[in-house]
Amino acid sequence: MSSFRMTLGQAADLVGGILVGPDMELPRRVALDSREVLSGDLFVALRGNRTDGHAFVGQALSRGARCLLVEISKLEEIRPGLGGASCLAVPDPELALAEMASHWLKLVSPVVVGITGSVGKTTTREVILSLLGRRFKVHGSPKSYNTLIGLSATVMGMDRGCDNLVLEYGTSSFGEISKLVSYFPPDEMVITEVAPAHLERLRDVQGVLRAKLEILESQRGRFLSYNADNDLLWGAVTGGGLTVQRMGVGVRRGDVRISDRRIVWGDDGPRLNFNLHHGDRQLEVSSGLWPLHGAYPLALSWVMALRFGVEDLFPEVAYGFKPVKGRGRAIRSREGGWLMDESYNANPTSMLGAIDSTLELARGSSMRPQAVLGGMLEMGEDSSLWHRRIVDRLNGFQRVILVGDRWPSDRLPDWVVPVGSFEDALEVPMDLGEGTLTLVKGSRGYKLDLYVEAKGVMDGD
Repeated sequence: MSSFRMTLGQAADLVGGILVGPDMELPRRVALDSREVLSGDLFVALRGNRTDGHAFVGQALSRGARCLLVEISKLEEIRPGLGGASCLAVPDPELALAEMASHWLKLVSPVVVGITGSVGKTTTREVILSLLGRRFKVHGSPKSYNTLIGLSATVMGMDRGCDNLVLEYGTSSFGEISKLVSYFPPDEMVITEVAPAHLERLRDVQGVLRAKLEILESQRGRFLSYNADNDLLWGAVTGGGLTVQRMGVGVRRGDVRISDRRIVWGDDGPRLNFNLHHGDRQLEVSSGLWPLHGAYPLALSWVMALRFGVEDLFPEVAYGFKPVKGRGRAIRSREGGWLMDESYNANPTSMLGAIDSTLELARGSSMRPQAVLGGMLEMGEDSSLWHRRIVDRLNGFQRVILVGDRWPSDRLPDWVVPVGSFEDALEVPMDLGEGTLTLVKGSRGYKLDLYVEAKGVMDGD
């Protein structure tokens, strides 16, 4: 099949840009960070809150960038250092890349699976990619690229022969997902959960629901799989007015039911076992995706397996699936105990789920439960209330370190130690030896991934 994509000259015409340097085929790989540039890449210079990508054009070129996407206002200062590279100058690099990616999506025309939700997006995406990749040519981001620039970079990297594209749609404000689906409309849609998150802009859980439902604005949307146990989402989806096909999954209700969830300890760490029921069919599932709430992304993925006719592959994929870094990965500590790495992010729903799963796993394996918990960011005016609820749920742990200034400082039991930063947490004595099970979870801003790296045995150590 032809490898034709688009030339830089055609891209310039499409987005109203100026091409400086030789015309060539638009590179497949897009780099958004000059430190990640590989030879032949397209480097996109973006203005951020703290840095301006245009200041790193020289570094990108020295690392082998083949062409640049920059603001027109910066062209003259960049032009002298181009050498033999090409430069596409546009009014807004982010929007220009989105337009080019949207055009490429229309040319390739894969079936697009779009996933949104307050928790579980990345895990659901990874399971679906694993399923579809066994039988089709699929593409998805290797990272949690769920913004306009991230989705654009993901789509630009798609091969012309791609059958299925799996994307994550994130949001922290109203209208964000609407914008994403206008450029990259999904055919098959998944809403994993609606929970308190990004409340500084979305205000309350009703606002979160409204933002997540923007995915239904997709002009190509034809099917929705969703978490039927969420009362708000259930009411919105079953209340009438939707023309897309729907299939809910849940413990309490839904077309696909989850039952008998239990966490067991295997030779390679924790495993989640449960049953799925759909009509007269029952499926026993065992997965390395260990938290109890891991049953939801697996069940939602099974629905997609039904949609694409690969349900026969599901038991094997689920069995071999392991949580990705920062999202429930179980690793050994340097002292011989176990660390539950949930350091990627946190909101009340995911935090409570991780706490409950850790306590259940500890009970079933006779290990001593502990936790290192960072605060939850972007929780709005009710932030103190949500953090108090988490603290009230900690009974059963033997030792807990609370990181950051969002936690309540009063009425803390003596086995709870408040500290200011992950560096401070590293200095707090904590027995991580044989027989201990330590949950590490918090919003990314608290950098608890660095705590995990310091205390855990990493691959290659």
